[in-house]
Amino acid sequence: MGSKRRMLYLDILRVLSCIGVVGNHLSSNGWDVFSTSSWQWQTLCAYNTVGTLGVAIFFMISGALYLDTSHPVGAKHMLRKALHLTVLYYGWMVLYNLKDLLAQGRPPQTADLQYLVDQVLRGEGGFHLWFLPSMVGLYLITPLLRPAFAKKQNCEYLLAGYVLVVLVLPQWVSFSLPGTQTLQTIGSNFLWTFQSLNYTGYFVLGHYLHSWPPAARCRHPLAWSAGVTVVAMGATVALRGGCSLAAGCNVYLNNPLTLADFVACAGLWVLVQQLFPNGQSVWQTRLGLLARLSLGVYLLHPAVLDPLNDWLLSWRMDFPPLTTPVQVLLVVALCTAVTAVLRKIPVIRYLVS
Repeated sequence: MGSKRRMLYLDILRVLSCIGVVGNHLSSNGWDVFSTSSWQWQTLCAYNTVGTLGVAIFFMISGALYLDTSHPVGAKHMLRKALHLTVLYYGWMVLYNLKDLLAQGRPPQTADLQYLVDQVLRGEGGFHLWFLPSMVGLYLITPLLRPAFAKKQNCEYLLAGYVLVVLVLPQWVSFSLPGTQTLQTIGSNFLWTFQSLNYTGYFVLGHYLHSWPPAARCRHPLAWSAGVTVVAMGATVALRGGCSLAAGCNVYLNNPLTLADFVACAGLWVLVQQLFPNGQSVWQTRLGLLARLSLGVYLLHPAVLDPLNDWLLSWRMDFPPLTTPVQVLLVVALCTAVTAVLRKIPVIRYLVS
């Protein structure tokens, strides 16, 4: 992405998303130390829930950039990007599985090679890497999506269907609300097919909010976006916290495929869009650098997170409201520094950029 296409608010969203993803993964470590009814556990749950927005925002940023018809990107370019992410996925999957084998502290064995191959082919060993093949699929169909969603009305049609079929109906069934039996009968034959959309809705949502900013159609967009973001985030945190009290550690809501998360992401997007209009400044240059390093931070952070968490776990459990964000920022800073160094090494730089 050339410098002419850098946009301040997108860079800020990318940095915030990176911090959110690290916070999501960090806050889930140590859950077993507390009971779900404790304020410490609920605090970690709140951080974890808010952090889930980070992944969805990453999809939205890509949609804003690659579905934008004013900056058309050719099919060959998208194919190269898809191939790059595929190499990253398998390369890092091998590295993380090798790390786990070496951590066993024993001499290599012949069976380790077969184990390594099996783990990589099954996509196991790098819990956070699922994002890459998901993005590969979207990159491959981007040349088809771009003309299809060049019109605002087409985006609204897709987003309305996405909210109903992918976000609302599965949750309705999950909580056994009235009509669940009927929905399950219909869903087994038809509706759940559309869940293959997964994050396509977020991909299109980013394009929609970027291409047709709500500020042009709304009075007081800053106040509205701030209010919507706070209310939607609060609803998600309260719902997941309540579910954990009733049923233990509820992981169903630990993903952005919920209506509240969808609304929160849209609100946060518009809020940042309004607060930081595009413009050249020293801050844009610095944030642009951090944004370019965000992929490396995403790929590296579990390797830094695990040993650091073992070292600081007891300290972090003392007062999670403060110690958790401090450790998140520490992990992000370390990974940013390592990524910056690795990007200067030939060949290796390909694995973090």
